[in-house]
Formats: sequence, structure tokens, C-alpha cells
Amino acid sequence: MGEFLDEHCIAAHQQIGNFEVTNVNGRVQKNGGNVVSYFLTPEGRVIDAVVGPANGDKLLGEAQWSQRLFEQIARLPRQPTSAATELVRQAHVAQSNDRVHAYLAENPLATLDQIYRQVFEDLANQKVAQGHEEAQAAAAAFQQARGSGRPVLLVLFKGNDGQPDGATAQLLARLASNAAARPAKSCLVVTLPIDELPALSNLADVPAYDLAERVTPTMVLARPNGEQIAAIRAAVDASELAGQLWSALDEARFDRAQELLEAGEMRLAATYLGWVKSSPTKGPLKQLAKAQWEQLWAGEPVEPTTAAAAAKPAISASAILER
Repeated sequence: MGEFLDEHCIAAHQQIGNFEVTNVNGRVQKNGGNVVSYFLTPEGRVIDAVVGPANGDKLLGEAQWSQRLFEQIARLPRQPTSAATELVRQAHVAQSNDRVHAYLAENPLATLDQIYRQVFEDLANQKVAQGHEEAQAAAAAFQQARGSGRPVLLVLFKGNDGQPDGATAQLLARLASNAAARPAKSCLVVTLPIDELPALSNLADVPAYDLAERVTPTMVLARPNGEQIAAIRAAVDASELAGQLWSALDEARFDRAQELLEAGEMRLAATYLGWVKSSPTKGPLKQLAKAQWEQLWAGEPVEPTTAAAAAKPAISASAILER
């Protein structure tokens, strides 16, 4: 099937419905959602459609049927288009024991824009999502995180019309008032309905996140580039959460300092290193930040590295600092 599609088709996809996908301890569970595969002319007119998940044989059969019909269309005069429309209508009529073919016999060579909503809602029994405004706002926040070098604390919830429910509102209030409030203020805290998570993955080019639990609200801590650091339960102890947020901030700030060192921005690099060395956390990264900060203020050259590289040789890094 793959060889046939590669030879005859150009593939594209678009999410138009909401569905919830949770990945907890490697077990993926999907709630809701459906799929419709369309075979189109280069002008975007629908030759055929396959509603719902289909096995390889079914999809290949419809692809080959569509290709044969497309080749017949290509042999027709370009004008009038009524000849092509009638050809396609008759081809679907011959298959009209199938409800999708019956529908397309009534709407031959319609544009995708004309029929996708009715196909998705009436034949696939799913509602078309309205705009993904929440996912777009979250994607913009992830883009901001990449530019500013700040970690993201993603709070996932279920609510009405994109508004957090009571449990999520309480979680957000705790984040603003407990031991995690200070580091949380330096992160980007992003709220998102959990059924918008697949849309966020597409819009922001972030991975499918592993979650700590299937209930909401729940949290994901991510690096500025969107890479997941941790899955966090809503009931996490405030001190434990604070430690996770400080560690994420230290890593992001250290990496930002290394980028500034490479760019020759020594004074600003020293500012970021100063934040890391003053962090309430402990460990080799804080020690290395302190050493680099002291080297800068002594006018000595500093070799840039990364937080990941600094964390790997923790023993040797400590030995170097001791010497």
C-alpha cells in the first residue's frame, strides 16, 4: 500500500475534531475522535473518501479505485466539467450499497470545503471542532518559551467552553500561593483543555506527552523547546513541585548562559549564571555555574557547554571543581 500511495499520491493531514489521548506509563488511551481519508483531484475535488479507521487492504482498494477513476477523468476534455462530474457520479452509483459511495454519488466531484463537515458529522459521527483557539494560544506560549528560554508548566484540564473547572482553578491558586509560587512565576504556566492536546502537538511541534494520571487536572513540565521533563500529579507536594520547577529553571538558565557565552555576551551570561548559583537547589550544575561565574568576574576565559553535558559527568565535574 505504501508504495502505491508514494507513487500516485501526495499525502497531507489536518485535524478538524477534538479527541483525548492520554499516555500513562506507556499505556495509550484514546477517547473520541475519528478519521476520514479523502482522495482528491489536484484542484481539491473529492473523488472518493474512506470514513473511519481502515485496514491496509481497504485503503489500498479505494486508492486504486480512485486512481483508475482519476485517469479516466484526465482523458476527458477539460470543458465542460459536467462530463467528469457525471463520470464520477456513475462510478459511485455502481458502488452505492456503501453509504459513503451513496453520499458521493449525490455530491460528485464536490470540493472538500463543501462536504467535509457533513461527512465528518453525519457519516463519521463526530463534531467538527471550532477553531482550536486554546491550542493556538498554548502554541504561541510554547513559541514564546523557545524565544525566552523559560520552562513550561502545562496544566491540562476538562472544562466547559475552554474555561477551567473548579479543581483546576484551585490548582492554579495553589501554584500562586504555596512553596512553588516563586519558581512557577519564572516559568510559563500554560492551561489547556486536555482534548486540545493533539492539536497542540501539531501546532507547536511538541511530542505526545506522557501523563502522570488519567484524571484531570494534571501537569506536564517541559523544557523551552517543548521536550518533556516530568509528568506531575495535581496532588503533588508543594515542596516537591518547587524542587522540580527550580531544577528546570536552573537547566534552562544555564543553557541560556552558554548560548550567551558563545555569542560573546559575557555580562548577560554572568547574570544568568548568577541566578543558577543562587538557586535553592544543589548539585553539579549549580557548582559549575558558580565556577563559570567566578571565572567571568576574574576575566578568565570560559568554555561553553550545556546542562545535559554538565549533568552526565557529575563525578568528574565535581572533581574538577574540587581541584
